[in-house]
Amino acid sequence: MIKPSITETDLQAYADNRLSDARRGEVEAYLAAHPDDARRLAKYSRINDDLHGHFDPILSEKIPDRLLACFNTPAESAPPSSRITLADIRTRMRDLSQRFLGRGRALGILVPASPVGGWQPASYALTVAWLSLGVILGWQMQRALPQNDMPPMVRHAAVAYVTYASEVAHPVEIQASNEDYLEAWLSKRLGMNLKAPKLETAGFTLMGGRLLAGTQGPAAQFMYEDGVGRRLTLYVKTQETGYDKSKSFEFAQEKEINAFYWIDGGTGYVLSGNLGRRDLFKVAEVAYRQLNAPHEMMVNPKQSASRRTYVVTL
Repeated sequence: MIKPSITETDLQAYADNRLSDARRGEVEAYLAAHPDDARRLAKYSRINDDLHGHFDPILSEKIPDRLLACFNTPAESAPPSSRITLADIRTRMRDLSQRFLGRGRALGILVPASPVGGWQPASYALTVAWLSLGVILGWQMQRALPQNDMPPMVRHAAVAYVTYASEVAHPVEIQASNEDYLEAWLSKRLGMNLKAPKLETAGFTLMGGRLLAGTQGPAAQFMYEDGVGRRLTLYVKTQETGYDKSKSFEFAQEKEINAFYWIDGGTGYVLSGNLGRRDLFKVAEVAYRQLNAPHEMMVNPKQSASRRTYVVTL
């Protein structure tokens, strides 16, 4: 007897409790033989539980009287041409939420794989909460778009730092113990001879690195850690010629996360971390000398580093 194949769609449906009993049993048998997938789905289930824990209580909240009044207004009081039915409101709310979620996916925001339940009158409060969240995320992402002449890679580097620097189990894809392979692999993908700079003189040791999806094509991320556990990431991206106006450092920040970036010969570099601006600049100088040697160092780099400041909102 040939066992039915289990696809990623089946696994996602299993995590969302959308399988028949028969198919669910087949997936459970598959998971018993594939512990890595089982652990991954267990993580998805915890995320679903967290979402339900945060938003399900809203379902039991009383709808404010001022909102109920909108639905209890006599139909005769509104002109026929402007009369709005309950079905119209549900349709418009659903369309708006789909637009917000679609915008979030396009900008790289993770959203739940399954839709938010049925559109029943009892779920209006939950719907309003989701729409409010979508408005806030949309506004924040609009503010996060690169301003002035700041390269898009700066924001991508900041997002990558926030995503991976806090990881405990898998902060890097390839460990520093396999540094030669890491450098060869990233060099091939980026189409350049790339070496991880040695930052021990600045107090940071290479942990490893990973391949990222950049603004246009692949990007590389090297991660470093000091003796007290502080981490830095160096983001490297090619094809940044449109912003190659100066080799001098520029500074960007988001809350406790600071970044120095520079572009040389069409290759962009972003060093990100939660260090102070002055300490981070010292590390950036060490990295620059190794990555851009034998190119000349900037003229008066300290003055250049304080010349412009950009705020990146994550």
